[in-house]
Amino acid sequence: MNLQLSVLNGERKLPNLIQNVVQKAEKLSKKASIPAVNNKMETILAVQNSVFWHNVSIPLAEKVRIELRDLLKFLDEETAPVYYTSFEGELEDSASDYHVPFQTTDLKAY
Repeated sequence: MNLQLSVLNGERKLPNLIQNVVQKAEKLSKKASIPAVNNKMETILAVQNSVFWHNVSIPLAEKVRIELRDLLKFLDEETAPVYYTSFEGELEDSASDYHVPFQTTDLKAY
């Protein structure tokens, strides 16, 4: 893949990446009661504005990434689909006693 094609692919993905950041910022803005989130509220509100993304530079995008990455843990987990499975199998070995190789029951040394 040549560099020009790689740049074009990156430009195609950019709107989706920006939308992802904006959606996460919208969710974070609802968590202002958390002090860590409230401390970064200026950045959270800024990235929700389309003007921010027209003037964004690589250093500014990196600053946003660093400021918001530790806040993502406060977002509610999105519900994932639940899958039910049913496995059947046979036990090929019989159950047996297991001998513990220790000569003591004092586990302080452990």
